[in-house]
Amino acid sequence: MQHCGKSQKFNSFFPSLLGSLFALTAFFYAGQAQAYSDLNAKTCQLNYKVCKNNAQLVDEWDDLLSVRNACEIAASHEIREKTGTLPHWHSAIDGGAFPSYMMGNSAPEEGKITLLDDHVQAADMYGTTAERHVRCEVDLASRKILSISYK
Repeated sequence: MQHCGKSQKFNSFFPSLLGSLFALTAFFYAGQAQAYSDLNAKTCQLNYKVCKNNAQLVDEWDDLLSVRNACEIAASHEIREKTGTLPHWHSAIDGGAFPSYMMGNSAPEEGKITLLDDHVQAADMYGTTAERHVRCEVDLASRKILSISYK
């Protein structure tokens, strides 16, 4: 009989021990997830607002490629509407579209960046193809193109 009593105590103790271990493990991982989230919010790679300047943002921010792609698409549509032909962009090996940017601190502070591409082959309204200078201003928070200009 005494053996059965010990077994019952063990049987009631074991699930509560497992529950405690599970709760402790969940608490530990939740703390780690919060610490990881806090770290991400403080790195330029994932949060453009903490970049020191435009150069750091361009070098480190993970979403810049998608912003450059959006600028390339928007500028291609703009140029095609005005000239009837699509421009020729550099390949990724040659730096891709919009390899340059306006220097300064405005991007992290104001949430806007101006990307530049001075080597786009595009026709003018007379059909003459030449190297064009294209500017693309982007709102970083919304990833919205604010303006496209070229000459």
